[in-house]
Amino acid sequence: MKKIFIIILLLVIIFIVKLISAPLPTPNYTLVGDSVYINDSNVYINITPHTSNNPIIEFKSKSFTGNIDVVFGFNTSSVAPTKAETNPQLQNVMRSYTCTGTYFNFTTSPNHFWCWLNSTAGNGTRFWTLLFEHDFNTGNLATKTASWTEQETIWTDISGVFNQVNYNFQGFNKWFYKTNVPITANQTYKLRLTLQSKEITGSQKYFFGVKQSSQPLAQSISAGTF
Repeated sequence: MKKIFIIILLLVIIFIVKLISAPLPTPNYTLVGDSVYINDSNVYINITPHTSNNPIIEFKSKSFTGNIDVVFGFNTSSVAPTKAETNPQLQNVMRSYTCTGTYFNFTTSPNHFWCWLNSTAGNGTRFWTLLFEHDFNTGNLATKTASWTEQETIWTDISGVFNQVNYNFQGFNKWFYKTNVPITANQTYKLRLTLQSKEITGSQKYFFGVKQSSQPLAQSISAGTF
């Protein structure tokens, strides 16, 4: 059985416009339920659920405007980001369903359809099983098909190929990052991630942070802007 690894999230995020030389501060994050967040004078970041392979990161810079890199550090090659999505928007999506059962019927006030399957039990008794039902906009009795519109949150895929760099820092030596993500100060952004899930032993930590795109990772760490 595949283990669900527990992600202990370390948030060390600093937005500094000017390059300064400063030691990396101790992260000041708060755990509330299944969320972990930082909210200070520089940045707001909330990650929910922080124990999942599919976390949603909500973040806002309170001072910096420009391009950033979203950075993840891992201490094992078994765990890595595989997908990144942003800019969720509620959109109308067309759905359809074709009944493969025995009987398809519908009403028009309200518009609602049912798909039934007639089966025979082991003792020879016939019985009906409801396979699916739903409201609909248009339907075709001959083809046993119905269509409808529903709202769904659609994310923009920005995955591409994750950049990688090997660098030893706080116990993490493999880093994955997305570069040149434009942000504006005081605007909230969301990022939904998919992390590679493999069977591993014990819990695994990962490091999440952001840095200015103009700086390489090592320089950003030494400059105190990571």
